[in-house]
Amino acid sequence: MKTGEELRTSLRAIDRRSYPAYKSLAGSWSFGKYILSIEHVQGDPFATPSQLSVTVDSRTAGFPAVCWEASWNRTALEDYLLRRFGRQAGRFSRLARAPGRAGCWQ
Repeated sequence: MKTGEELRTSLRAIDRRSYPAYKSLAGSWSFGKYILSIEHVQGDPFATPSQLSVTVDSRTAGFPAVCWEASWNRTALEDYLLRRFGRQAGRFSRLARAPGRAGCWQ
């Protein structure tokens, strides 16, 4: 698994290049307390959006086991985490001014 620093280096190397250059970022990247997985990279401005996931060990996350034991508790925790992530990511993102769904959270 590659490191977060390797991802930063890769991003700098492909900055301002065409969409296909970003396909090299697919894979898992370790940032110590979490793992960023890039499952799909958008091939062009009108293609299916990129897909990412973040994995955090339950001990690192610190949520009590009751939060994921029952399906409705797990759904509530997932909803909470996604809403928090969306708010935080929104502080740092610049929405694309492109037609379609480019630059939008789904």
